[in-house]
Amino acid sequence: MPHINPTRLAQRILGGGRNANSEVSPSPTRLVDMGFIATGRVKIVEPRKHTEQITGRYVTLSHCWGDIEFYHLSNDTLAHFEDGIDLDKLPKTFHHAIDFACRLGVRYIWIDSLCILQDSTKDWLYQSAQMDQVYNNSLCNISATAARNSSEGLYVDRDSKQHWIDEVNLNTANGADPPKKYTVLDLDFWETAVGQAPVNRRGWVLQERMIAPRVLHFCHDQIAWECWEMDAIESRPNGIPLLQLKSGSIVRWSRFKGLVPSVDGKALRDARLSLWKRIVENYSRLRLTKGTDKLIALAGIAKIMSRRIFNGRDEDYIAGMWRANLESQLLWRVDPALKKDKTYDFHSDRPSMDEYRAPSFSWAAID
Repeated sequence: MPHINPTRLAQRILGGGRNANSEVSPSPTRLVDMGFIATGRVKIVEPRKHTEQITGRYVTLSHCWGDIEFYHLSNDTLAHFEDGIDLDKLPKTFHHAIDFACRLGVRYIWIDSLCILQDSTKDWLYQSAQMDQVYNNSLCNISATAARNSSEGLYVDRDSKQHWIDEVNLNTANGADPPKKYTVLDLDFWETAVGQAPVNRRGWVLQERMIAPRVLHFCHDQIAWECWEMDAIESRPNGIPLLQLKSGSIVRWSRFKGLVPSVDGKALRDARLSLWKRIVENYSRLRLTKGTDKLIALAGIAKIMSRRIFNGRDEDYIAGMWRANLESQLLWRVDPALKKDKTYDFHSDRPSMDEYRAPSFSWAAID
C-alpha cells in the first residue's frame, strides 16, 4: 500500500462531511497563537482582550502528561507566555501538534497546560466548566493517542508492512467459477490501537474525544479518525465495519460519537438511559490522577447530553445521574473482578473523608 501523506489525509477529512463549516465559533479564554511560528516562538493570547486580531478556527490537543516536568502556564509565567514561548522549550508532543496544526492552515491551538493557570484553583474550576464549548467549537481534536507522555510526540517511524491490503481472491470449491473477492477484517484493531491506547485510558480524555466534532488519532502505524459519520483508518479510509469479537462471536457495536436517540416515547427514554449507562460504564474504567475530578471530568458530556438529548435543564442532572430516571440509576453495582481462584471480588476503593467527590448513593462516590 502506498504511503499516505498525513497532512493531505487530515485536510481531506476536515474539508468534507457533515461537520464541515466555515463559521468562526466562540473562542476559549486563552489560545496558543502560532502566527509567528517563523520566529521559532508561539505566544498565549486572550481572544476577549484582542477581538480585533483573533479570527479563525482552532484545534485542540489530547495527550498524556506523564511524569516528565514541562513548561506550563502559571501566574508567574503568564506575562512571559504572552510575550512569547520558544518552541525548543516545549515538549515534543506540543511541538509536533503545533507543527501539524500549522500544516493544516490553522493559526490557533488549545493545549490544557498552556491555556489553564495550573496554580489557580479559581481558573481551573472555571475552565473545567467550559470544556464542552472548548472542544465542541474546535475544528478538530489532535490526539497523541500512542504517546505515553509529553516527550514521545505525534510522529513516529511507521512500518509500511502494517499497511497491508486486506482484500484477497479465493477460488471456489468446485474451481469452475471465477475467484471471489473477500475482505479480511482485524476485529481487534480499533480497540487495540485506539480504545486501549495510552491517551484513551485517561478519564479526562473521554469527553474530549466525545465532544470534539472530529478526532485525529496518531497511532503507532496509522492515523485513525472519528467524526459524526464514521470511524476510519488509513488502510480503510471509507470507514471500518462496526464489528467486534465478543465471547467468541462477531457482534455489531455502537459508536460513541454521533449517538443521538431519534425515537419517541418509551423507546426514547430507554435509549437515553442506555446511552448514559454506556458512557458511565466506560468512564468508570478509566484513570484519574485526582479522584475528586470524578464528576468534573464528565461534566462537559453531561452538559451536551442535557441540551441535545435529554432536552432538559442543568438542574435535571444530579451527581452523575438524571432526575427523570433517578430510581433506576440508583441500581448500580461495582463491576466484579475475577480473582486467580476463579471467584469474584466486588471490593472497590472508597475515597477518604477529606476527598469528597459525590454523595454515597452515586456511582461516582467510589472507584
